[in-house]
Amino acid sequence: MSKIIISSGFSGETKRVKYVYADDKTLTVTSEYITVGDPPELIISDLNSGNSTVIENVTNVPSDFFCDKYDYDSGTWTKRSDWNDAWDS
Repeated sequence: MSKIIISSGFSGETKRVKYVYADDKTLTVTSEYITVGDPPELIISDLNSGNSTVIENVTNVPSDFFCDKYDYDSGTWTKRSDWNDAWDS
């Protein structure tokens, strides 16, 4: 299973999947940023508690996941209609 981070505060990106992590990865969400790992491995400075959502126990991550390629809503992944597959190669 996985944890996903969805942006919810950027214009037009209310359900855009930004990151996917294993469920055992520690994610700490604050009003300023998201810290990945314990000890911290990465600080995501453009996402925070005001503009993102962490969803846990996701079981159906697409095998071709790439940041910004999919939107996620209640268990359903939808590839962006304007996505160019050359972007993730």
